[in-house]
Amino acid sequence: MVAPGLKYLGVMLPYTPLHHLLLAETGLPLVMTSGNLTEEPIAKDNDEATRRLHGIADYFLLHNRDIHSRYDDSVVMVETDKPIVLRRARSYAPYPVHLPFRARQVLACGAELKNTFCLTRDNHAFLGQHI
Repeated sequence: MVAPGLKYLGVMLPYTPLHHLLLAETGLPLVMTSGNLTEEPIAKDNDEATRRLHGIADYFLLHNRDIHSRYDDSVVMVETDKPIVLRRARSYAPYPVHLPFRARQVLACGAELKNTFCLTRDNHAFLGQHI
C-alpha cells in the first residue's frame, strides 16, 4: 500500500530529463516522494537524505548537484476542469498573480509551518514559494 488512509493521491508528470529516462527504462509507473518526513523541510544533500530517511526509503537516487534553495513541488487540484493551486512553489513562484483591482503595497507573511509571503504592487501579487 502506498498511502493508507489518505483521501487523495497526487500524480506528477516527468519534468526533468532524468524522470523521462527512468520512466522509459522501467516502462512502469513509479512511486516517488520528496526527500522529507511530514512537517519537515526537504533534505538539502545526500548525507541529510540518507540519514533522515533510511528507515522509510527502499532506494535512494543520489546526485552531485548542490541544492541552494529547497523548493517543494507545487500542488494543484483540478475541480470542474479548473486548476486550483493548493501549494505554490516550483514552476509557479515567483510569477505574479494578476489581480482584478489595484492593491496597496503590502507585505503579508504566513506564520509557523507551511507558509509563504506575498508582496503586492498595482494589480499584481507576488507570492513566494511554499516555505
